[in-house]
Amino acid sequence: MDWLTWLLLESPAALGTLLGLTLFVLLVRWRRGGSPRPLVVALAVSVVLLVTQALVVTHRERAAHVLDAIAADIARARTGALAAALDEQFDAGRHRGEPLTRARFVEYVQALLRRINVVWVQRTDLDITGRQPGRFVAEAQYLAEINHDQLSGTFRSRWAVTFARTAHGWQIVQIEPMFIDGVPVASWERIARE
Repeated sequence: MDWLTWLLLESPAALGTLLGLTLFVLLVRWRRGGSPRPLVVALAVSVVLLVTQALVVTHRERAAHVLDAIAADIARARTGALAAALDEQFDAGRHRGEPLTRARFVEYVQALLRRINVVWVQRTDLDITGRQPGRFVAEAQYLAEINHDQLSGTFRSRWAVTFARTAHGWQIVQIEPMFIDGVPVASWERIARE
């Protein structure tokens, strides 16, 4: 079912290619003496599908847009996109015994960005895993090159990001680290330490 959602709602290139090939076959059939009716119907269906795809925004597209903006900002050592995407009720658990609220989480990320240099970051995978009315979880996997002091390396990480519909639109209400470079991450303290 995910591939059908991707084809019909998320990929203009794939849908356009499929529709173009279908219309070409029907055009050839009509030019060889067939009825023009299937071509006209297919053309109308194509217009409806492409307009629908342009109007509908899926959870995956919504999450990709927000997470890509955050990743681009973090690569520039900024946190504006992150702060804008987090809901007022954001909760990332605890760090040093204190709750990681929206303001504290942004401060936490800013402190990390002062210690490390993110050369580049690229999202390599995005799955929507938990769907509830007004809420969904996006699991995003990233590949990033990070410099710290004289050490440099490329790291894979995976994060569970919970989005919820709020008065301000879809916003992030929770972020959980799943793993960094293949090692499960149990706490924000461990990320700050390593």
